[in-house]
This record gives sequence, C-alpha cells and structure tokens, in this order.
Amino acid sequence: CPQHERLVVHPHTLYVHSYKAPTFCDFCGELLFGLVKQGLKCQGGFSGSSIFHGARPRLQEN
Repeated sequence: CPQHERLVVHPHTLYVHSYKAPTFCDFCGELLFGLVKQGLKCQGGFSGSSIFHGARPRLQEN
C-alpha cells in the first residue's frame, strides 16, 4: 500500500497506522499515544491487531 510504511516480520505484515480513538496494544497492553501514526496494524499472524511501536522487537521473537 503506497500510503503506509510497511514492515514484514514473518508471519506478521505490519504497517504504520493512525488511530482515531484511544487504542491499546493487543500484544503488550500499552496505550498507543500520539495524534498520528501511534502504532502498527497487522495484516498477518495477528490480523487486524493493534501493535505498540515498542512491542515490535518482542513481536519478532514470536
């Protein structure tokens, strides 16, 4: 998708996402903070899940 920065972490396909409502990370439970590009959204193994940027290294281990 040309509008989103993409990162492929097998079997996860993550892209930067801007949320319109307060959202918590589905992996670590942290609140995704900021006005835009607060976190990552998965189209792979955790399809549709919201992921905190800081949880990405731990997600790669799974």
